[in-house]
Amino acid sequence: MTKEEILEMSRRENKGKDIADIESSKRGVWAGWIVVISLSILLSLYDYFSGAKIPFEMLSALSTGLAVVFFIKFSMLKKIHELIVALIYSSLAVLLFILWITL
Repeated sequence: MTKEEILEMSRRENKGKDIADIESSKRGVWAGWIVVISLSILLSLYDYFSGAKIPFEMLSALSTGLAVVFFIKFSMLKKIHELIVALIYSSLAVLLFILWITL
């Protein structure tokens, strides 16, 4: 492949979008997830130590969201690591959902 063919293929894949815009959106979404998960963990720990019920439904929803993120990454990158992480988060989501129903 020539340099021009590679550039043309890249333009078609990005559909005319600015690469910096795409990357900043990806980083923004990832940073947002980190903040949401960190805050959820802190609030769950506070609830646990203050004697309140652990919010299993919230933790299950977050785990489901993370599983979806890694399933999408796996479908795009085809890396087995992404699939393993997605399956771990899926299992955690199911476990937390069961705990929410039973407790």
